[in-house]
Amino acid sequence: MASAAISVIQLSLLVVAGLAIAGGLLLVLMDLGGTERRASESGRPFAIRLAAFWSLVSDVSWSGLLGCYARFWGEGLERFTHYWFGGSDRNLISGGLFIFIVLVGIPLAAAFNALRGGSAFLITVITILALCAVLLAVLTETRAAANIRATLAVVFFAGAFVFVPAYTLISLTDRIIHIPVGHAAIGSVILLPLLYIPCLSLAIGANAVFGADFGNRRRWARLTKFLTAYFAMLPAAYLLVFGTLVFGHIAVPSDAVPLDWQTLIPGIGFTALALAVTYILLLTTSTSGHAVGNWILAFIGVTAVSVIATNVDGNSLDQVFGIGVDGSLSLGPMFWVHHAGFVLIGITAIGAIVAGLMKAFLAFLPSGLAKRHSLAVTGVFAIGMGIAGGSLGILLP
Repeated sequence: MASAAISVIQLSLLVVAGLAIAGGLLLVLMDLGGTERRASESGRPFAIRLAAFWSLVSDVSWSGLLGCYARFWGEGLERFTHYWFGGSDRNLISGGLFIFIVLVGIPLAAAFNALRGGSAFLITVITILALCAVLLAVLTETRAAANIRATLAVVFFAGAFVFVPAYTLISLTDRIIHIPVGHAAIGSVILLPLLYIPCLSLAIGANAVFGADFGNRRRWARLTKFLTAYFAMLPAAYLLVFGTLVFGHIAVPSDAVPLDWQTLIPGIGFTALALAVTYILLLTTSTSGHAVGNWILAFIGVTAVSVIATNVDGNSLDQVFGIGVDGSLSLGPMFWVHHAGFVLIGITAIGAIVAGLMKAFLAFLPSGLAKRHSLAVTGVFAIGMGIAGGSLGILLP
């Protein structure tokens, strides 16, 4: 079992190394073609952010590198979360997804399902919500019955933005968990927008409720940030659970894949909780010492969440530590599911190591070269990292 898991890790290293080398070559070619200069002039953020990160790594001291990286990484995560889950006006994708899925796709699918003899529950709910929307529009135009308008607004928001896509997601997920795990993982990617819409709606709702004049705003600011983080991490947790089940199945094919709701519900819920805890701790980092302390706290917190999740889903605690029934090493599906919450910590730690290697790499370059040719320098660095990672994969027993 251990050799099978090592083989999967070896294959993963080789794949990542190949992608790093290919991406590095592409960046070098882009720089040689003058793309970086044109990208900077047009305000394209990719080359600009690369140059900013190289500048940050170059200017900071070794003692302050960890804290600067933690702040840079945390601020990037915060911008990503705000863009996708903060109701950003610039994000046209979320609005387009809602219009296409909730207003077009789901009603058509529900009507087709009802016409062919399936359940008429969903189309009935959609019809009721449509009537609520019409009545709400009439009452708003006439400015009558303020209390009824408020109630109808809440019902319509909860029904159209949360219940309908969530119900559809649960129904379709219940179908894909009865097919092979590899096909189910592909299905989870396709179904992800159905989870994104209610998570976005709940995050916006939490900000509207607790971010408004709701008593002491400072008291609820942390709760609002945590709820937003949790809802933002749910789609990632959904994909991670399916992905770890596939990875565990490849690593140990002899182990049964527990693809059922007893695994999915605690797995997704507690993985999202672990990712949210890590995210919040990353946002509070200000110094290198603070960064190390927060990462240790995140590791302890995620470990505690993993242990609690094991008790909830009815599995043995030994599976968290990779111990099989016979006492041997077992890195099967449930081992990886229980460690899915460590992904953000792992990415953060790897990024910190890469930042240190980048600073060491700068010692061999002329001063200011990374700022002027950030694409080419990043490409050469990626090629070097790819060669190193590929060599490590080859040398693994």
